[in-house]
Amino acid sequence: MSTTTETTTTLETTSTTKPDTTLHAYRIETFPENHESMKECHKIRFDVFHREQGFPLDPQIDTYELDAPSQHFLLRLVDGEKPIGTIRGTHRPYPELEPNAYKLSQLAILEEHRKTGWGGVLVDALHEWVKDDAKERGIRLGGELVVRLVSQVRVRGFYEKYGYEP
Repeated sequence: MSTTTETTTTLETTSTTKPDTTLHAYRIETFPENHESMKECHKIRFDVFHREQGFPLDPQIDTYELDAPSQHFLLRLVDGEKPIGTIRGTHRPYPELEPNAYKLSQLAILEEHRKTGWGGVLVDALHEWVKDDAKERGIRLGGELVVRLVSQVRVRGFYEKYGYEP
């Protein structure tokens, strides 16, 4: 049985889970691949995917991402500036084949902050970035914007709340 599944959404769905922001003020930083905050994203991914879940240490890089610039998101709790989650968005590098497609990847929330809505905050932020990036690229928003992802099967239900389908 496969441990991953590919799913897609068209960005017409809104999130269903929101964190209790009265308990924690937060901010989301966005930046490209070569930004100094990448080390904090890498640490979260290392802790979640390697230490906790046992995935190999070698970075998993999708072939198309070598050619396509990525946008990274880092979620911080304002109290103490603690980084607790990260996600990456990439525009597909083959616009002639699929000009309206993006990819969500590397969503990771530190274990003690899961099931509280923070993953949804990052997915929503990525969806907003996709819409803004599409406008900047001149992609007609009257058309359908597609966001694809490959995720672990066990978290498929999380993504279904945001309209992702196999």
